[in-house]
Amino acid sequence: MKRNRLWIGFVVVLVFGLVLTPLRVHLLIAAEGAEIEGTEPATSLDSEEEGTTEVLIIDTEDESSAEELTEESTEEEAIEAEATGDEALGEEAVKDQGVEEDQDSGEVSDPAEIETIHDEKRLVSQIEYNEDGHEVLEKYDEPLPEGLIMELDYTDYWVSPQYVVVLSGSVNIRKGPSTEFEVIRRGYYGEKFSLSEKVRGEYFSKSDSDEWFKLFWWENGEMVSGYVYSPIVSPREFRFSEMFEKVTDLKVAVDATDTGYIYNVGNSVGRPPRYKGQYLEDEYNVPRYQAAPAYREADWDASNMRYMQDGILLAILEETESFYKVNAYDYEGEYYVPKRYVTRRNAIEDLKQVIVVDIANQNQGTFEYRDGMWHLISYSYATTGADSKYKEPTIPGSYQVIGKQDFFRYRDDITKVIAGYAPYALRFNGGAFIHGVPVNYKLVKQTFVIQEEILDEEGNVIQERVTEERIVDRLDPGHIEYSGSLGTVPLSHKCVRNITSHAKFLYDWVVLGEASVVVID
Repeated sequence: MKRNRLWIGFVVVLVFGLVLTPLRVHLLIAAEGAEIEGTEPATSLDSEEEGTTEVLIIDTEDESSAEELTEESTEEEAIEAEATGDEALGEEAVKDQGVEEDQDSGEVSDPAEIETIHDEKRLVSQIEYNEDGHEVLEKYDEPLPEGLIMELDYTDYWVSPQYVVVLSGSVNIRKGPSTEFEVIRRGYYGEKFSLSEKVRGEYFSKSDSDEWFKLFWWENGEMVSGYVYSPIVSPREFRFSEMFEKVTDLKVAVDATDTGYIYNVGNSVGRPPRYKGQYLEDEYNVPRYQAAPAYREADWDASNMRYMQDGILLAILEETESFYKVNAYDYEGEYYVPKRYVTRRNAIEDLKQVIVVDIANQNQGTFEYRDGMWHLISYSYATTGADSKYKEPTIPGSYQVIGKQDFFRYRDDITKVIAGYAPYALRFNGGAFIHGVPVNYKLVKQTFVIQEEILDEEGNVIQERVTEERIVDRLDPGHIEYSGSLGTVPLSHKCVRNITSHAKFLYDWVVLGEASVVVID
């Protein structure tokens, strides 16, 4: 009887333990989850104070509790909530759970697959679409560098800081980034269009690109936009940050030193010695013509020198009997230049005006120092010198504005006769000027008899008549305001061509002794 009671008590304890143990385990797991999340156990799905909806983390194996998700929750939010819980428990805990994909709900609970889903979601969330519904790869809206103030004094033309140039015969501009969209206009050689965005569009294997530019322009006072395949146009920009850095550095250097500049226009001071037996240029590709020899020691050793071009700004460090010891702002090191090649005429003591010419983008910016700050007062298209027969490239460097001329005349490349003129000219290097659009004269020609025809007694011609055509007048057709070639590719003989009204603006603005031209590439 006693033994029966013991067996009955043992069975009761065993049954009671089997019932309570799972309940206790679930309670402990719930308590640990609340500790890990750092919050009290949720009692309600709706949070009235925050005006939002909280998602209760549920056990994916408990199908009945899945109904507790609010209507606003999506499948993606549920997956995200599970991943958040997994991350909180740690990688080892996730592995220990050994959860599998729930065939009924379609939810993925494998940690590696969940992380892949999260990566894809993060990638998708970073994709931006424009107002036309196309994926945006890049926006072109770079702000001005800190410390530079834009206060334009020349506003005859509106120019976008980022733009494209058409350098082929013509291109199609479409309503969208694909050939499936209609052509809304054509762009022709030399035309510029403001650049808004780079988007993803139709792919072409020949160019291995799916990138298109969204452009905009003005028609009848209204802004119109369209798309062009990016490889068939040339993107350009005004590099205001680089320009501003050059300007600020130059002012610090110039204001802190005694300045001068190289003067040897047309080899008027004398042709410099040959560089290591070479006639045309030194190892830095600086031409010998209109240059000065710059020796590394005051010893006249032509094997240890380089050239400095006419107009190059110098800091004069010392003076000897025959040399100035100088530092050119764009040349590394110190040099000795024969004194006859250096002038201090209109030397800059306080730099207030800088024109920066950008060879790579074929444009320029104009900067003025006033009230203790640099101001961007104009920016415009430009055309620099070409490296070809009869022409010379514009040479990078920091130059003094040497002189101003109402105009200068130029000669025909072949005949060498005076063929035209360029208005509003600022000379900064050799025969290089910043000027307006060149104007070709209308040449008035007349035929003159040099030798009359000579006949013998029988009337036979023994000497034919000799005539010569001569230019008797040059008619000025007037200024040309604009040329479609401006801002495209280097074309000039070394000068920097501008819109004529902009050249006049610079001509009126520049003060000799306060102004510099900086050429960057």
